[in-house]
Amino acid sequence: MARLILIALLLPAVVLAQDDDPLVSDRPDFTESASTVAPGRLQFEGGFTHLAAGESHVTTLGEILVRFGLSKNTEGRLTLGSFAWIKDPPFKNSDGLTDSALGAKHRFFKNDGIVPETALLASVTLPTGSDGTTFEEVLPVLTGALGWDLSSVFSLGVNVGWSHVYIPNDRDRYHSWWGSLALGASLGSRFGAFAEVYGFNREEKGGDATVYVDLGLTYLINPNFQLDARVGEGFNGHDEDWLYGFGVVYRI
Repeated sequence: MARLILIALLLPAVVLAQDDDPLVSDRPDFTESASTVAPGRLQFEGGFTHLAAGESHVTTLGEILVRFGLSKNTEGRLTLGSFAWIKDPPFKNSDGLTDSALGAKHRFFKNDGIVPETALLASVTLPTGSDGTTFEEVLPVLTGALGWDLSSVFSLGVNVGWSHVYIPNDRDRYHSWWGSLALGASLGSRFGAFAEVYGFNREEKGGDATVYVDLGLTYLINPNFQLDARVGEGFNGHDEDWLYGFGVVYRI
């Protein structure tokens, strides 16, 4: 179950739109964008996700990420705890708030030919959640993000990330690494789509590597308001191993 909570925390990014001031969100896919919010602007991202692995199910509602521009290439990030419902037979089911997080993203380079747009995201997950839905300790998270505009239609994003995950029941930690590859497409002025693959070296201490594939759509209602939806499947030996979700992005 720890692995599903970890995914829910990390999930909620596809590059969308080709306007002079495009709305670039860090949802709905797993891959974080290398772009930052412009100075003086606020961007609110949130949604709903349902994940299943065998008989275990996690539903999260909220997923609120507040992004605010601090400078031309740096943004601050505040993640508010989602409300989670956890079904984990044969263990006790639980529900409550997940942990919040504080972080920042800094962009080092813009995309210039083969040189990708390059950013580093650093955050700490804080133990503000409820019993049964918190990791109980601070979790450091680092993610490197790369992005290329392949054409006026297609873009490519790559992430490599790391976290030192705490296991409340075992009072122990383990290192979790992950990587992702996402292909985004602009389908006209309002619709966007993505397909991606991502995986972890482990999502539980002593666990095996895991891999997932997901697809999604975004719809730009106006230059500052976006809707999204996604579905995905894991290939990790479970009878059920899938996810789906919906969300919104609003910028002021």
